[in-house]
Amino acid sequence: MKKSSKFIILLWIVRSATVALTILLFYFVFSQYFFPSGKLEVVYDFEEDSRYISHLNPWQRLMPPEENDGIWSQKIKDDLVYFDVFNPRWFQYITAEITYRNENQPIFEIAGRVNSGNGYLSKPLQSKIIDNLDWEVITDGEVSLMQKYKEFDTVSEFTENVPKDKNVAQYFYKVPQDKIIPNYKSSSKKTVIDHAIRGSHTMFTYIKNEDLDFEFIKEDLNRYAGEDIVNIEIYHNKDGEMIFTEEIPDDGDKEVSTKSSEAQIASILIPNLEEGVYRIEIKGGNDFLIRKINSTQKLIVFLNRVFLADNEEYFPNFVRNSKPSKLFTNGSIISFNTPHLSGLQDVIVNSETVSIDTVKKTYDSLVSGLSEISIKSNDLAVESNGIIAFSKDQYFYPYLENVDDISIASNPSDLDYIIFQYSSPKNEDGWLVQTQTFDVNNLYKNSDSNHRFRLSAPSLNDNEDTIEISEIKIIFEKPPITIGNLPQRLKNWLSKAIDKI
Repeated sequence: MKKSSKFIILLWIVRSATVALTILLFYFVFSQYFFPSGKLEVVYDFEEDSRYISHLNPWQRLMPPEENDGIWSQKIKDDLVYFDVFNPRWFQYITAEITYRNENQPIFEIAGRVNSGNGYLSKPLQSKIIDNLDWEVITDGEVSLMQKYKEFDTVSEFTENVPKDKNVAQYFYKVPQDKIIPNYKSSSKKTVIDHAIRGSHTMFTYIKNEDLDFEFIKEDLNRYAGEDIVNIEIYHNKDGEMIFTEEIPDDGDKEVSTKSSEAQIASILIPNLEEGVYRIEIKGGNDFLIRKINSTQKLIVFLNRVFLADNEEYFPNFVRNSKPSKLFTNGSIISFNTPHLSGLQDVIVNSETVSIDTVKKTYDSLVSGLSEISIKSNDLAVESNGIIAFSKDQYFYPYLENVDDISIASNPSDLDYIIFQYSSPKNEDGWLVQTQTFDVNNLYKNSDSNHRFRLSAPSLNDNEDTIEISEIKIIFEKPPITIGNLPQRLKNWLSKAIDKI
């Protein structure tokens, strides 16, 4: 009986230990896959490789990593370096925390890639122009205003009455724009942009004593499953109010047929508009072309990005180089990227040749003034931190002349006001630390579940200065898993898993 009792106790201990180990193993696997706390922090410290954060690249723009007083770091010696972040699960936010030293660079920024072309969403890391000024600052929520001489008591008072005879700098904030072009006269001549562009784009035009008259010719590519619905939205740039929206429906082919659709035409005619700048948003996925744009407006420009698509990649009978493109931009950084072999080519920026010889690689050109870009073969995403036009006659600057973004050329002595959404970095043991958060829904993720980020310091090209990075910390966040939401979270996970089958 005594031996039997001992055996039962031993059996109970073994079973309890087995159950406990099973629970612990389940919790370990569950935690590794679902991250129930809703948070994951990973670090790249330049001493050891990280599973989640890549090395900085390209290597030609960097000094080799080095160790000083037990701290590893790497110096950036040229503008525009990149790193990739592996997103292990369905996180909602990615916060990048950069620890660095910056002695002289006036502007340092981080950006996340937002599309398969070369579009980036920028956020500030540091503006020494703002940090070094001792002007009075007033703050309303996340927006701050610096005044050389105090005239306004609140930020809203300033934004409602932006002085037109004073110089205003803006940094990650856009002041309301009530721009009027003196002596503007409409034209009876038709404007035709006979160049195919792929995917979503943002445009501006100017209206005075004329109808807003546009015709957009759309064609679905049908390279991806699902509907290819495109929305055309028009806003008055003065107050940001939407004045028109129209949907161009799918062509009816929701499969991956790769068969281009018949042309669909959206004709827009809006009379009796107030004089001023109007913004036109072409919103859709990346599975359609705007084959042609016809308009009675003589001034038409694009914001930041144009994806040129007149190429044999999209049109089987297209003769290569038969429809070259010419663009004009006021941007200081021009970037090129092609997703296909057919887009490999030499591009001329002013008198400089930029050789695009590798697919899905970004090529940058740093310029000043109004630049001319000559492109022979298209199938190319052209990015600029400025305005882009298809001809000099169509070019105009859609913002107020006395309001400009802070740049490396900004001289505080020439400014009267600075309005911004930015806070200075923290100083920790001689290093500067700055964080910025990105919504994952706004970021592009490639087939390897990587998000690409870019670090930019525009004037690094002009001298032998460097920015030293000692740590990149990435914080992934999502709502935590609780007993209450666990069933729904499991249901959502199973649904997504089944959709991938």
